[in-house]
Amino acid sequence: MSEFRDYDAGELEARPGVTREDQLALLANWESKGRLFLQRCVACTDSPRGRENYMPAVSSGTCAWCGWPEVA
Repeated sequence: MSEFRDYDAGELEARPGVTREDQLALLANWESKGRLFLQRCVACTDSPRGRENYMPAVSSGTCAWCGWPEVA
């Protein structure tokens, strides 16, 4: 069970250089009327699937775990 952690918001650091296009490369993330909906974040994990975002933060385009902001 050591692979499971209880993450606190803002605890992780976003990897530098992750762009909006990198986030949109995941099928889980989408764009509507120019607004990013960030369901899975690739900035705070090395996993190619990304880390699941906190549901209330999805429509903000910001990752609840690492603080990666949408840069429009």
